[in-house]
Amino acid sequence: MGYADKIQELIHTSQDEQNRIKEKIRKATERRKRVLEKVPYGYQFDQGQGMMPDPISAEYIKFIFEKLAEYAENPPEELVQAVIVSYQEKYDRLISQDEAKGKISFVEMKDYLAKELLLRDMVFQLSGQPHTAEALREFFSQPLDVENPERLLADYPEMIDEETPLSIWERRLERMLDSAYCIGEMTYYSRSREKPIRVTDHHEPIISRELYASVCEKWKKIV
Repeated sequence: MGYADKIQELIHTSQDEQNRIKEKIRKATERRKRVLEKVPYGYQFDQGQGMMPDPISAEYIKFIFEKLAEYAENPPEELVQAVIVSYQEKYDRLISQDEAKGKISFVEMKDYLAKELLLRDMVFQLSGQPHTAEALREFFSQPLDVENPERLLADYPEMIDEETPLSIWERRLERMLDSAYCIGEMTYYSRSREKPIRVTDHHEPIISRELYASVCEKWKKIV
């Protein structure tokens, strides 16, 4: 084999070697895809493959926990009035606002918030505002003003070319409450261990431990 032939051999890999390289790339891509699918809502991967808050969805998480804490102390007026009307119809008894507030469960507040998030997300998507954390934060600071929720739910998929079912927000809320990932903790499960492994300070938190604990304390009373 001449010198030129040796150079060509070094430059051009064999077909078998090319196939092995392609297979490695395919497996690496599949692993990457599986990992990406496991990234919890509110986070994204940075270039170093670590988890970091996603600016937009992190604002939703902050809003969620702030609202859950607020509603636990001061439930939405719509829920309060529903309890008052229900007691009047069932028991022919008029109860006060404070008494009605005490009869609203955390589950009802959570379900109400899931519906509110669905509508807020649709309104924000259609508002034409820049999709930045600052714009979203300002949007969340304003009262939700939707004249015709039914029309919005009907028109949104056509206007945005996608649909966000209510069940998605319900599942997100459940996971946030059942897992501490939004305060930087991650739980790993292994068949070889009886108990799961909990890693604190695994990644950057989105909300404070105090806010998470105050909300979860109310949540755990009903689960």
